[in-house]
Amino acid sequence: MTGIDVYRQVSSLLGIDPSSETGSSDKVLLSNVLSTTNRVLADLTDYKTSITKLSDEITLSDTVLESIPYGVAMFLLLQRGDRERYNIFADLYSKKRARAKNVITRIKQSNGI
Repeated sequence: MTGIDVYRQVSSLLGIDPSSETGSSDKVLLSNVLSTTNRVLADLTDYKTSITKLSDEITLSDTVLESIPYGVAMFLLLQRGDRERYNIFADLYSKKRARAKNVITRIKQSNGI
């Protein structure tokens, strides 16, 4: 998965068409995907993974990768002040994050870390 993949998935989750000429506030929201992706990566990996551009590859387990777009969507909705949708994505991310953290813990244990 790359940052571009995260961007596309977040756009889809939030119902935003990034190629549309309308919705400038949506485009501003999506312009924060890189920094917000790094925020989610920091949360999931204890600051051990980040990307510098959207074309960078994120190499983590599928379970961890699956949670990233939901965390990014959650934080973007928080920035926008959309409390109703934020609460939905916060719940989804919380569940996916718990699964991802469990996977990370098992990997560390199997590697003797």
